[in-house]
Amino acid sequence: MLNFNDAPPREFPMNPQSHKPFPTAAELVKRYHLSPSDLVIEVGSGDGAFLRSVAEYGPRTLGFESDSRLTARAIRAGVDTCSSPFTPALAEFVRSRYGTARVMVLPTHQAEHYEAAGLCLACDGVLLVRSHASLVARAA
Repeated sequence: MLNFNDAPPREFPMNPQSHKPFPTAAELVKRYHLSPSDLVIEVGSGDGAFLRSVAEYGPRTLGFESDSRLTARAIRAGVDTCSSPFTPALAEFVRSRYGTARVMVLPTHQAEHYEAAGLCLACDGVLLVRSHASLVARAA
């Protein structure tokens, strides 16, 4: 179960490359002081472009993508990506295999992923949730 502190959510500024409110890899790594020992998980990671950028700054990455064509592209690009649905059972496996995640990015309105996220998010981890208006960050 996720326990959010009393801090208000923070919204990311618009990303000038995509004109969407999503942090660049550099912003993410800097804001959360990520190191090579940290894990960043993205559910709905597409072709892995964002995680590939994050990995260039050092953190380990893992993507989950239901579209097998996009999963194949991500894997060819060197991004560890799983094509299985992100479920609580898979989250427990991820935690045992990779350790807990310092940052998790979840897709918009996918509440079924919250329970799974709580099983593999570090105690000091950050859950980023895409919304139609912005990407909202909450400290766990």
